[in-house]
Amino acid sequence: MEVIVRSFALSPRECQLLELSAAGLDTATLARRLGISRYTVQGVFKSLFGKCDVQSRGALLAMALGPLAPAVYR
Repeated sequence: MEVIVRSFALSPRECQLLELSAAGLDTATLARRLGISRYTVQGVFKSLFGKCDVQSRGALLAMALGPLAPAVYR
């Protein structure tokens, strides 16, 4: 995942969200864990999608985790 962080110049918040989402947490749980609203979580994902040129969380996680990604994300 470190390669993705450096390659796409992810912000600290984007890194947090990416790491937590790798655990399979849903939007509401991510928001609670980060102390932000669900809408902010969605906004950060939108930013991640744009930076990484993907269109879904699954594609983002498959890119970030590679062979470590659960089969559902590949």
